[in-house]
Amino acid sequence: MSRTLFIKNLPFDAEEKDLIELFSKYGDVQYAAIVRQKQTRQPTGTAFLKFKNKKGMDAFVEAAE
Repeated sequence: MSRTLFIKNLPFDAEEKDLIELFSKYGDVQYAAIVRQKQTRQPTGTAFLKFKNKKGMDAFVEAAE
């Protein structure tokens, strides 16, 4: 299983630090990257988040189920 999440429907004012704080309860987060429009640099409401190890992803999947 991968360690990377694709997150949709984020508020446009969300920041990477907010995602890291929120998902850290499942495990150590390696990075969070909010997707932005190429020309305007405005957030698209989506992001990628990667856990440092598989245990974090497993804990998230278990909680989501």
